[in-house]
Amino acid sequence: MDNLKKGDRIISTRKILGIIIGASEWPKHEGLISSQSMANSAKGIKKYLTSSLLISENNMLDLFNCEYNAIKIIRHIKKFLNNKQENAKCNHFTDVILYFVGHGISSTEYSEFSLAIKDTEKETEIIAAGTSCRHQIYDGTNRIAKHPISILREVLK
Repeated sequence: MDNLKKGDRIISTRKILGIIIGASEWPKHEGLISSQSMANSAKGIKKYLTSSLLISENNMLDLFNCEYNAIKIIRHIKKFLNNKQENAKCNHFTDVILYFVGHGISSTEYSEFSLAIKDTEKETEIIAAGTSCRHQIYDGTNRIAKHPISILREVLK
């Protein structure tokens, strides 16, 4: 099977990229429970994407249980996607399948939600630009969110 039907069009599986992120353990956050089932799920989806959908291993980015922090994960994904597009020249990729497996963390009662990666810490600093966002975060978590400018000021000292 080299092709998938998507609506009215046929997509070559050679033009699909796969990205797997998440974690099965969180050593810096004792509130999140480790689970082998999450590792099994990541392994299973990778097998499905490469065996059933025939997505090439070269077109897969597996960041599951990696030691990177969130910024490094985002940079790694961006670099992967940019490299694939540059190398594809005129034969661009049509779809990206992003699969996350792991815990999520609700940070407020106002529908704020984060995905937990392996590097997630219980006391990770919360950043929010809007005044009302910072107040909602405080109301829901009793934690103070800092404005991005405050963080920049601290870093540049």
